[in-house]
Amino acid sequence: MVIHVPKLIPPGGVKRKVVVKSEDETSEEYGKRPSERSVEELLDGCFVNIDKPAGPTSHEVSSWVRRILGCSKTGHAGTLEPFLFRF
Repeated sequence: MVIHVPKLIPPGGVKRKVVVKSEDETSEEYGKRPSERSVEELLDGCFVNIDKPAGPTSHEVSSWVRRILGCSKTGHAGTLEPFLFRF
């Protein structure tokens, strides 16, 4: 049995072009670029990813984040077992 495998081209080996459908301006009523937002605006409704060390509970870390960043609400979306990702 002969299997023919196509020659793979590395991503950098393909010449690509940028296609722009239209050049438009956006209204500030729809928001602003992330680089132009204040810290308060960035933290409003955002996620903060934390690589929690072994020891403190997720609840404790959530409480620390609330206190340090001055947020009214914080929480966690789950906990991963530390031994699963330690190599």
